[in-house]
Amino acid sequence: MYEPEYYDADRWGVFSDNYEEKKKKSKVQLKYYAGEELVTAYSENIPYLWGNILPKSGLVCLAGESDCGKSAFLRQLAIFNCLNNFGTFLGLNFENNKWHKRALYISTEDNQAYFAATLRRQCKDFRIEPRHLSELKVIFESDDIIEKIEMFQKTHHTNLIIIDCLNDILPTQATSAVAIRKFLSKLQRIAEDHQCLIIMTHHTNKYAHNRRPSKYNLIGSPALEAKCRTVIELRTDPFQRNFKHLCVVKGNYTPDGEKNKSYMLEFTPNLTFKNTYRRVDIDTLTLMPDYIADRVEKYNRLRNGGVKGDELAKAMGFASRGSLSVWAKKYIKNNTEPSEPQPTPDLKDPKDSKDSIDSPDSHPSPDPKDPNNPKDSMDPNNPKDPKDSPSPSDTSTSPKKPRRNPFDILYPL
Repeated sequence: MYEPEYYDADRWGVFSDNYEEKKKKSKVQLKYYAGEELVTAYSENIPYLWGNILPKSGLVCLAGESDCGKSAFLRQLAIFNCLNNFGTFLGLNFENNKWHKRALYISTEDNQAYFAATLRRQCKDFRIEPRHLSELKVIFESDDIIEKIEMFQKTHHTNLIIIDCLNDILPTQATSAVAIRKFLSKLQRIAEDHQCLIIMTHHTNKYAHNRRPSKYNLIGSPALEAKCRTVIELRTDPFQRNFKHLCVVKGNYTPDGEKNKSYMLEFTPNLTFKNTYRRVDIDTLTLMPDYIADRVEKYNRLRNGGVKGDELAKAMGFASRGSLSVWAKKYIKNNTEPSEPQPTPDLKDPKDSKDSIDSPDSHPSPDPKDPNNPKDSMDPNNPKDPKDSPSPSDTSTSPKKPRRNPFDILYPL
């Protein structure tokens, strides 16, 4: 690294000529690195803590719905991080032997009794004695958490910090994207200064189980997923609740092959995870609940009965037609593979054409063999020269298809 230069405190953007004098006054320090120095000093291989999923340092978000096992998964990760005799975690390489085998767990949702009970059950499954957990440190307070983490890192130097959960440590004024990024920048600075990994738990929205795993399922501001280098979604299997799916929905350093399929894990009664060594396509993890299918059936029944507008929205339980429209868009977006579309109504029917003057049927093409047909007619449908006849590809004379109500198509489960 080159010798830092100091900005003139009185003249921003201009370097001071009197270096030693301004060095004492200025508090702004500029550090920069040459590209040659970076390329020669670092390897092209990204250092990982676990497999190709969790990097050695930085910010990671583990999201999921309530009661899906996020805390249990991170407790198990913290336990294995503190052990010396394990080189793998859930079947993937676990490179904790290169750094400090110590973990800091910040629990804001469980107290000491509940945390200890679940920890004992997990240790029982792996036959881990209490003395092996001496390097697992737990904090149950959420106030002034940035200062507490910095104080802890100065004396203990842990390589893994788990925050469970993020919403409890965010300042009350951190409601905008700018405020959230500013708060996360403090955590990122700690991760960079101490070369540690910080994992935060977060929740997904109430429609996430109807959608494919995605980074857009996180609640709150998108600044969270934008700031994190890796975002993981933990989801319960739609058919067997004792199986969970670990889905990498964002990974700046993760290969694309890791993002298309989930890691299928077995969730035991003792709140531990076991690898089934199965990868599942994330597009198959969506299941439409029965209550949505029932509402769609009710919507079609009311609409076929002639109920429309505000009356239809009120019958469906919505405050306005706008709310009903929002629900319709979410329903259509969350489901694929529609059934066979309904046939297009025949426009030759007087009811569909409405005997309009501009209707294609109101100007039928004359029969060229009809003796009453005037040959010198200027009707474009009866030109003198065959070359002047409209081509079949001409869309100006083709009838327009009527708009089809998307809810007339029932999307199957």
